[in-house]
Amino acid sequence: MEVGPWGNRSYIGWLTEASGEDYRFTITVGPKNVFAYLGTSQGAYELVASNEMGWLMPTRNMDQHVDYSKPDYYIVEERAPDGE
Repeated sequence: MEVGPWGNRSYIGWLTEASGEDYRFTITVGPKNVFAYLGTSQGAYELVASNEMGWLMPTRNMDQHVDYSKPDYYIVEERAPDGE
């Protein structure tokens, strides 16, 4: 277990399936959220959870609508105050 500067705890280890194969996992627990990566023979899964709900889904489904060739931010143009 590793503890981050804000008290987040990360657990890093290996899952052993019945076949004997090992797969990596990482679970990070903070005051408000939990994140996890779980490798398996069926593919990788990720968990994102808050105090109220969580989502566990195959990693391959997470970015299917993301275009990494485009910025994931926008800059708001400042407008002059009225009357100037």
